[in-house]
Amino acid sequence: LTIVATDFILNSGEIIGANGASNRQKGSDVTMAAMNVHNSGIIQAGNGAEDRSYHAQGAQGGTIMLTGDNITNEGTIIGGNGGYGRGGHGGSAYGGYGGFAMIMAKKIAKNNSGATIASGNGGGAYASRDRHCRRRHWYSRKKCWYTGGYHRAGDAGNTTFSGLIAMNRGSVKGKTVTFDPSSLEIIGPDAEVIAENDIVITGGPDTTVYLADLIDGAISAPGNISIELGPGSTLDMRGLTANAIQADGNITIYADKIITNDGEVTDVNELVDIGLIEAGGEVTLEEGKIRYEVIVAGAEQVNAEAGETINIEFTIVNHSSVDDSYTLTKTDSQSWTLGTLASSVSLTSLETKKFFLPVTLPLEKDIEDTITITARSVNHPDTVGTLEVRVLSNLIIAEEDTTDADEDGLIKFEEDKLGTDPENADTDGDGMDDWWEVNYQLDPLSDDAAGDKDADGFSNIQEYENGSDPTLSDSDSDGITDGNDNCPFTGNADQADSDNDGIGDVCDPDTDNDNDGMSDAWENWYELDTSVNDANEDKDADGYSNMREFEADTMPNDPEDYPDESGPVDTDGDGVIDSEDAFPNDPAEQLDTDGDGTGNNADTDDDNDTVNDDHDAFPTDPAEQTDTDGDGTGNNADTDDDNDSVTDDLDAFPTDPAEQTDTDGDGTGNNADTDDDGDTMPDAWENANSLNPLADDASEDADNDGWTNIEEYKANTGANDAGSHPPEPSKPEVIVHDCPSGLDVSSYMANKVGNPEVHIIGVSQLITTFLDEYSTRAEGHVYVLRKSGNPMVLVLSSTEPATWVIHNESGADIQQIILHGRFAHEIEGADGIPVTDKSGDNFIVFSEVYEWNTTPANDLVAGIEEITGVPTTSFTGCYKASQFVIKDEG
Repeated sequence: LTIVATDFILNSGEIIGANGASNRQKGSDVTMAAMNVHNSGIIQAGNGAEDRSYHAQGAQGGTIMLTGDNITNEGTIIGGNGGYGRGGHGGSAYGGYGGFAMIMAKKIAKNNSGATIASGNGGGAYASRDRHCRRRHWYSRKKCWYTGGYHRAGDAGNTTFSGLIAMNRGSVKGKTVTFDPSSLEIIGPDAEVIAENDIVITGGPDTTVYLADLIDGAISAPGNISIELGPGSTLDMRGLTANAIQADGNITIYADKIITNDGEVTDVNELVDIGLIEAGGEVTLEEGKIRYEVIVAGAEQVNAEAGETINIEFTIVNHSSVDDSYTLTKTDSQSWTLGTLASSVSLTSLETKKFFLPVTLPLEKDIEDTITITARSVNHPDTVGTLEVRVLSNLIIAEEDTTDADEDGLIKFEEDKLGTDPENADTDGDGMDDWWEVNYQLDPLSDDAAGDKDADGFSNIQEYENGSDPTLSDSDSDGITDGNDNCPFTGNADQADSDNDGIGDVCDPDTDNDNDGMSDAWENWYELDTSVNDANEDKDADGYSNMREFEADTMPNDPEDYPDESGPVDTDGDGVIDSEDAFPNDPAEQLDTDGDGTGNNADTDDDNDTVNDDHDAFPTDPAEQTDTDGDGTGNNADTDDDNDSVTDDLDAFPTDPAEQTDTDGDGTGNNADTDDDGDTMPDAWENANSLNPLADDASEDADNDGWTNIEEYKANTGANDAGSHPPEPSKPEVIVHDCPSGLDVSSYMANKVGNPEVHIIGVSQLITTFLDEYSTRAEGHVYVLRKSGNPMVLVLSSTEPATWVIHNESGADIQQIILHGRFAHEIEGADGIPVTDKSGDNFIVFSEVYEWNTTPANDLVAGIEEITGVPTTSFTGCYKASQFVIKDEG
């Protein structure tokens, strides 16, 4: 498909080349040429034809070529895909090559953001092997072999994007991607250059290449990346993001100047250090140089009929920054008839020219030739472009000629060519099948059974019967030639022979060390285990035990070889017969435990119990997930999960074999817990004191000494020894001073008992002061001179009405004042101090309280301790007094 215009070509729709139809037909090329070419739609070359013959060859995809002064792409430009090759059973298959994509602008080439330029993908290929077996006695080894089945997918095409000024902000892809501008921009987060092989960026003198705002891996290739710019050139990498340029191979740069955000770079390792480029191989920087390049582009495979004359179409591209001339030559490998080809061509920079080479095929079918077309620069002889074209004479093998009636591995078509008998697996009657002789370069038409091709002391027929290679003198690669080896086909460098019968132990049919009924030699031959009884196992998972295969003289390690000739079918060849295969057509899957349509190999939760397989001890049992004791029985069914002989229903820790009981319910088992009953007394102390470590007996008094067990523990005294108990608490010291002057001084022990200290002052009456002619009220003055000690509570008790005056001259910490008496009291000098009034109707004791260790005094002390919650520190009692001093001891 060719579209040519003088001024302008605009495509906003679809331009699609025709696909190859049949007979391995190449996809249609699409060529467009105009002064200005603008694409916002789709331009695609045709796909190569598929081929499903016995020896299949997918056709090549068509090539896209756009030429002009200015070329702009805002859509998709893509070469044709190679055709799929599907060979016959025992045949071969090759996928077609992808078509090229070539954008060649004399002035400006633009690939905008969101746009794509790509070569065609290579076609896929598949051919299945054909299996053949001959049943013999096991010692001569059953002979099975495979024929055919070779297949190779096609390669993608190459992509060229060049112009005097080339700007890429979209995607450019191909097997090898090439640029040759005088000015190149690859800029923006959508810009990418992705190759399946190499990336080559070239430029003439004074070329500038701008690379900026590219994402990680935007320019990447599994091969090499080469940036070759001419003298005076600049590689501008300002704004380039980290690791934007990546190659698994080498990165080579030819440029006179490299600029990054940090300034000019003179050492290429700086680019690696700052993370702009990443290479699996070497990174090198050289001075700028002009790269001269010529491209010979065209189909790499062509199919034609025998005797037909075809024209091989190809294009010469001067992919250099200067004009040049080229010498053209043609050669072939099979001396076919090649037509005339122009001897030379002159092209300006980036100019292209199309040529045709006539080729006449011989009359013989199923042959091929490789045509090589070469363009060599006249001015720069080392600059050479080459196109190798594989030309095949179409061969359509009739279905009846693909049969193998004698099952020797050669189809009828091949037997006819060789002259062998398609109805007789051993045409020359020498005991060796025709395919085997052909495969090992023996003569299937002559009896050469007695020959010894590899001169190892074993004849060709012996090698055939033992399944060894007649071209290798040491079949088992144990360093001993077959003729001197007591087990020539089973590796045994030590040559051990326990019974001295001349047959090595590893292949001796009289030895069965594991007593499983199968000889060690047979087990060694088929890679079974001679040390364990594996007779009932099924190594190849074909539904037949190893013993059954031994008895039937079939191969226990090959699921396609089983005793029952009418045996099970395994469509996908995965070793699981269809009747037992949940996915009989998918070799990657066999089971679907939870029936969700996803096979177990792909399913992350095979039994659909919401526990992923990698965390599930029973990935195919939805009722089980965990096996704590590893006994093979899941916890849900196991009555003793941790195998500690205590059943789960009686085990406080059913998954911890070190614990069974948790008496105090604190989550720590008794074996690890140091206080099983949680009574704050350690088990060891309770045992030492004959207490019960499994019962909370902290408040009990085991020895009836008036001290609880916990009090004994805290004092480290004997809980079962009445003579051993905590020391009695110190008693408060009471000092009563009754002076004739009426001054009573009380001194208290500091920091002895209580926190805070509680000081009780009790009088029957204070020194009377007449308030008026009808009533009296006495005053009691309390002077607090304490400078140290604990905070204090003052209890002021008087039988008669009283006014208490507080003098806190030392600033002591008085936390509370309690007034007490059967008549109401008043208080002065207690600003800011909480006062609790137990005088008048709220009295605690009706009687007079001024003598220590009397019933009234004891009752008052008990009442005060209920209020304060702490024991009494001191008691001062006076029948009559008026002044009291509280000071430090001494």
